[in-house]
Amino acid sequence: GIHIADSKNADIVSNRFFSEDYGLATGRDGIYLNNSAGSLIAYNNVSRAGKQPLSMARSAGTGTVFGRHGVTVDQSANTVIRDNQITRTTGDGVRVHQSNNSRIRDNQISHTGENGIVLTADKGTKILRNTVSDTALRGIHVFNSIENMIKKNTVRDTGGFGIYVHKSGYASVINNETYDTAKAGIRIEETDNATVKRNDVHNSFNYNGINIIDSDDAVIERNYVSAANTNGIRIADSARASVLENEVYAAGHAGIRVINSDDANLQGNDIYAGRGNGVHVTHSDRTQIVDNDIRNQGGYGIYLKQSDDASIRENTTRDM
Repeated sequence: GIHIADSKNADIVSNRFFSEDYGLATGRDGIYLNNSAGSLIAYNNVSRAGKQPLSMARSAGTGTVFGRHGVTVDQSANTVIRDNQITRTTGDGVRVHQSNNSRIRDNQISHTGENGIVLTADKGTKILRNTVSDTALRGIHVFNSIENMIKKNTVRDTGGFGIYVHKSGYASVINNETYDTAKAGIRIEETDNATVKRNDVHNSFNYNGINIIDSDDAVIERNYVSAANTNGIRIADSARASVLENEVYAAGHAGIRVINSDDANLQGNDIYAGRGNGVHVTHSDRTQIVDNDIRNQGGYGIYLKQSDDASIRENTTRDM
């Protein structure tokens, strides 16, 4: 393989790594970087990795990560991972830990034994324009991180959530497409001040399309959600959510479901052809339900229960 240590700004470009079984034919990592911040990993082809074929470790601190992932970057700020083809890993496709302000972009990742892309303990890294498919678990998973952007990615055929942001803050999930996910297309959990905007979420099997849980001050705006198995958009245990100008088509249950979430603002949404209620609110005080267009639903247009001080005005319900 290739071993690079104590060397900043390394370029690792246009290499090929193949294995007939687990691990590389050499029995060692394909590319290993140690104490090498600001590096570029681009145009590499990685297939069926048992250990990590591309690994960066201790580039801005201490500690080494060994595993079974396609690309591993550990404590390596300002790294760029782009235009790689990664397939048939036993672990994650790309795994980045504590590598602030990095870029993961324009990669093709498929048939992973675990997740497509994982980002942990990070600030400011952007995940852009990747195509992720056929993952055993999640497509993109961000954990314990802050001020990250997930934008213009396509995620399909996942064994778990399409995009999952957990225990983070100020995440932006914008202009992504998810298809045929085993769980929610987008799930935001324990992540305050998240923005979920202009995403297309299709066919969330056995789950909600967009799911916001225990995440205050979320903005869910101008998304298109179709054919979610349960609710199109679900807000639970999350104060001051703004659900604005979304289009929700053919949800299995409610178009928009709000539970235990005070001060929600549901405004300007287009909800139609679902099997349940258009808007369903329970145990959520001071809800604003304004100027929504609800039609061809199997249940009520708007259903409110045990939720005090609601304001319901200027809505249209038809063909119920």
